[in-house]
Amino acid sequence: MATSISGSIYYTGLSNMGTDWTETLEKLKEIESIQLNRLQAWQDDWNLRYQAFGKIIEAAQTAKNEISTLKNRDNFVSKLVTSSQESVITGTATSTAQDVQHTINVKQMASNSVWANKHVFSSKNDIINATDQAVDFKFTYAGKTVSISVPANTTLDSFISLVNNSTENPGITLSTVKTANGYLFQVAGKDTGLENNLVIYNCDLVGMSAAGTNSSWETSKTIDTSEILHNPTQFSYELVYDNGTTKSITISGDSTLDDLVKAINAQTGRNIASLDPTTGALKLDGVQSFKRRDSSTKADTLDTLKVYAGTQEDMSKPLVENGTGADLTFDILVDKGLGYQSTVSITVKDTATREEFLATLAQATGNTTNMSMDKDGSWYLSLSGVVSITPRSGDLPDGISAVEVAGTSASSSYNGDAKTTFNTTLTFTDDKLDKALSDKTPPTELVYTFTKSNGDAFQVRISSDATNRDLLDAIKSQMPGEGINITEGTDASGNATLALEGIRGMTLTQGYVSNQGYSATVKAEMVLDADKVSQSAAPDGSGLLEAPPDITYTLVDNDGQEHTFSFADDGTVTLQQVIDAINADADLQSKGITATFTADPAGGTTGSLAVSNIISLSGKGLSGQITDSDNWNIKQSANAIYTVDNWPMELESASNSVTDVIEGVTFNIQGVGEATINVNTDVDALQESVQSFLDAVNSLLVTIQTFTAYDENAETTSTDPEDDNYSMSQLTAQKGGLLQGNYGVQLFNSRFKSVLSGTPAGYQSRASATDLLSGDLLSNLANMGIKTDTDQNSDTYGMLVVAPQSTLGSLQELDQENYNTMLTENMEAVVDFFCGPSSPGTTSTNEFRYASSIQGITQAGIYDVSYEVDSAGNILEVYINGSKASNDPSMGSNYFTCGEGDARGLAIIIDDLTPGKHEGGQVRVKYGLLDTVDNFLKAELTWQSTGTGVDEDSLAIKSQNGALMILQDNYKTIMENIQDKIDKEQTRISTWEARQKASFARLETLLASYNKTQSYLESQISSMSSS
Repeated sequence: MATSISGSIYYTGLSNMGTDWTETLEKLKEIESIQLNRLQAWQDDWNLRYQAFGKIIEAAQTAKNEISTLKNRDNFVSKLVTSSQESVITGTATSTAQDVQHTINVKQMASNSVWANKHVFSSKNDIINATDQAVDFKFTYAGKTVSISVPANTTLDSFISLVNNSTENPGITLSTVKTANGYLFQVAGKDTGLENNLVIYNCDLVGMSAAGTNSSWETSKTIDTSEILHNPTQFSYELVYDNGTTKSITISGDSTLDDLVKAINAQTGRNIASLDPTTGALKLDGVQSFKRRDSSTKADTLDTLKVYAGTQEDMSKPLVENGTGADLTFDILVDKGLGYQSTVSITVKDTATREEFLATLAQATGNTTNMSMDKDGSWYLSLSGVVSITPRSGDLPDGISAVEVAGTSASSSYNGDAKTTFNTTLTFTDDKLDKALSDKTPPTELVYTFTKSNGDAFQVRISSDATNRDLLDAIKSQMPGEGINITEGTDASGNATLALEGIRGMTLTQGYVSNQGYSATVKAEMVLDADKVSQSAAPDGSGLLEAPPDITYTLVDNDGQEHTFSFADDGTVTLQQVIDAINADADLQSKGITATFTADPAGGTTGSLAVSNIISLSGKGLSGQITDSDNWNIKQSANAIYTVDNWPMELESASNSVTDVIEGVTFNIQGVGEATINVNTDVDALQESVQSFLDAVNSLLVTIQTFTAYDENAETTSTDPEDDNYSMSQLTAQKGGLLQGNYGVQLFNSRFKSVLSGTPAGYQSRASATDLLSGDLLSNLANMGIKTDTDQNSDTYGMLVVAPQSTLGSLQELDQENYNTMLTENMEAVVDFFCGPSSPGTTSTNEFRYASSIQGITQAGIYDVSYEVDSAGNILEVYINGSKASNDPSMGSNYFTCGEGDARGLAIIIDDLTPGKHEGGQVRVKYGLLDTVDNFLKAELTWQSTGTGVDEDSLAIKSQNGALMILQDNYKTIMENIQDKIDKEQTRISTWEARQKASFARLETLLASYNKTQSYLESQISSMSSS
C-alpha cells in the first residue's frame, strides 16, 4: 500500500523488549517527510512545465533555422536555363534573372596562349641547357615579365619542374608531348583572354636560340591607318569637401577648364564650380582641397603611425609603473593630405593605462579605436594621417613604441596655389546653454582643437563640469586674434552663434561630452587662377587641362632591345606615320624588321598590321601578339566575341563564362555559332519551398497545440493514494496539456499567428490602395489560398494549409485556384512576397527614387517623404518619416539619408527640383514574409543572461530578451527556489532523524536498565520465596 502524505497519523506506541526501533524510525520519518514530498512533487510539476517550454523553444529554433535558409532568394527559388544548342551555349541563373529568352551569337571563343616548341628531344632526360653556365628563361605573361635561372646541364624534365614550381611563376604551365620522333614541350598560359598574352624571349636554351630565327607579330584588332591619333592623359581630380568627405572627378586631359567646371558640377550633382567671368579664375565653393593625378595611378594614401602597446595583458598596465598621477604631454604631428600639417597636443596622467592612452590618441587624431594584433601577439593602433608622436620631455613610456608607415602620393596638389578661405560657425542650442558639458565625475579637462586657415592649431581648455555657455565664453576669451575675426549672433531659432572667420574646424581632441549643446559648420572656398589649372589664362575657360603629350610607340625586337618612336601631337599623327617610321629605321632594317599593312578585302585604310622579327609593339591604337616563330608554334590568347539579342555592338569577354551581361544569368560559351537560351522559374522547386515554409511553421504550431490543448482521451494519473497509478503531480492528473492556460504561451501563439496571417511591413494590399499600381499583387498568405484550418475534426486543425476545407465548397475551390494561379502565372510576385523584391524599396511618385537601405537597421515599412526646393533649384529640407534627412555631398546634392527612427539608413534621390513644397510621396521598404517571421522568432529566442544585475546596462540587456526565454528562465528560478526549500527540509529531516536515533538509543538503554533491574528483583524474590 502506498504511503499517504495527508490525513491523521495513527500508531500503537512502544512495545515490550525486542521492538524494531529502525522500522519504527522509518515510519516516523515517512510522516516527517510529508512536506518534503509535497515540495518534490511541486518541483516535478514545474520541471514538466520547464521541459514543455524547452520543447516549444526547440521547435521555434528549428522553424527559425529553416526560415533563415529559405529567406535567401537563391534558396527559395530556382531558375532553369535551357539552350537550343548546348554545343554553343549552356547557362545557369540566380533568382534575380527574369523569365525571358535571349539569343547569343558567338563569333569567337576565349582562349589561352600556348607556345609549342618545335625542337624534338629524344628523351625527357635530354639536356636543355647545354652551355657551361646558367641561362635565364625569360618570358612575359599577363603583363608580368619573369626570368628564371636554369642551371647548366639541366634536363628537359628538370627544366619543366623548375619553371612549374617556381614561386615567381605568374601562371604558366610547361608540359611534354610525346610524338613518333621523340618529345616536344609546350608552354600554356593558365587563363584565357587577350590580356593574358604570353611572350617567350629567345635565349641559349636548346630550341630557343635567337640565331637565324624569324618571327611575326600581328595586330589582334582591325586598325585604321588614316585615323588621327591623340593620347591625352586621363585625369582624376580629387576634391575634399569642407565636411571632410571626398569626391573624384574623371576627365580627359584634352578637355578645357570650362569642361572641368561642367564635369565637377555634373559628377557631384552640385553647382560648386564656377569661373570668374573677368579673370577666368576657378572658384570651388565648399571645397578645402583640390588635387590631380593620372587615373592609371593609385589614389594617394596618408602617412600612418602604428603605435604598439604590448600584449593583451599589457594593455591594462599604467604608462609609468608606480606612477604618481603626473601629467604626460605629447605633441602629435598630423597630416591629412590637405596641404598643411598641424600639431595636436594631448595630456594624460602617468597612471593612465596603455589602452586609455591609445584611445586618447585615436580621439585626438580623428581615428577609430579599432586595434590590430601583429604576428608576435602585440597590439597596435593604426593612426591614419599621423606623421609622428613626440613626448614633451624624455622618451615614449616603456612598452610604447611607434612605427612610421609612409603614405604614397602620385598627385599634383593645387592647395598651395589656391586662395582658400575658411569660416566656421558654432551654434549653441538655447535650451542646453546652461547644462554641464559632461555628467562624468570627477570632472576632467576637455581640450578643443581649432585649426586656422594656414594649418596652425591652438587649443581651448575647459573643465567637463562647465556649461555650454561657459564653453562659448571660453572660446571667445581664449581665441587668438591674429588672422581670426569673431562675430556673435543669433540664428532664426534664437540660438547663440559664433562666426569664426579664418578657422577651418573645431574638434574635441581630449575628453568626453555627454550633453553637447553645440554644433560646428565649416564653409570653405578655393580660388585658383586659370593658368594654374589649365594651359591658358583665358577668361572663357578655353584653356586645355594639359599640353598635348607626345604620342609614343615602343617596339621590342627579338633580342629584347627597345626602340622608341615619338610624335608630337600636332593633330596630324596617324598609324601610317608609325608604319613608315618603322620601315625607315636603318637599325631595324638590319635586324630584318619590317612593318606590313594588309588592307581589308574591300580596300581602304582599314586592315591589319604585321611586323616581322619583333616581340611586341605597343602604343595608341595598337594591340597584338606574336603569331609565328621559327622556334615555336603559337596559339594566341583571345577574348570571346559575341552579340546578345541582335545588339549591333560586339561584346568581348576574357572568359568563356560570362556573368555581367544579362542580369542574374551566367552563360558558358562552348563553341562558335548561335543559340537561344530560355530562363524559366522552376515551379516544382518553388512549390517545395512554399511547402517547406508551411512545414516549418506548422511544426511549431503543432508543438504549441500539443502542450496547450485539452484531450478527452488523454491518460492521466490518480490523486488517490490507494490507486496503482497514484501520483503526487497535479499536472499529470489533468487532461489538459502541460501548458494549458499559460498566458505566456497563449500570447506567443497569438502573436505568431498574427505575423503569419498579417501583411508584412511595407506591403500594401491592392484592395486598399488608392492606385492599383501602388499595391502588391500578393500581400498576405490568404491572397494565395493559404489559410488556417479551423475544422476541429480535421487532422490539420490549427495548421496553415492550402485551400482548407470550408462549409462553402466554392471557397475551397477558389483558394485552390488562387494557389495554382500564383504558382504558375505570378511566380515573381510569390517570390517577392516571401523573400522581398530584389530591390527592397519602391516609391509612390516619380519626384524621388529609392536609393538604398540597410537591412537589419532600416525597418520595413511605409514612410512619408516631403521636401522643399527654393527658386534657384536648391533643396532646402528633406523629411523622411518625420525626421530631417541629411545630405551626403560625395553622393550628390540630391542624395539624402534618414539618420534616426525606423527609417534609419534609408536613402532617397530627389529628381524633381520644381520650386516649392513637395508632399504626399512615400517610400515602401519590403523584406518579405520570411524575413518578418525570422525576425519575430529571433526576438522571441533572444537570451542574454546578466545574472542578478539591476544596473541600467543589465536592465537594458534584459529588456531585449524574448518572452519565451524569460518565462522558461522564470520557471528555472522557481525550481531553484523550490530546491532551496527542499534542501532546507532535507537538512531539517536529517537533524530530526539524528535526534530521534539518539532518543531511541537512550530509550533502549533505559529499558535495558529496567530489564536488568527486573531480572535482579525477580531473582531476589525467587530467593526469598525459596527460603
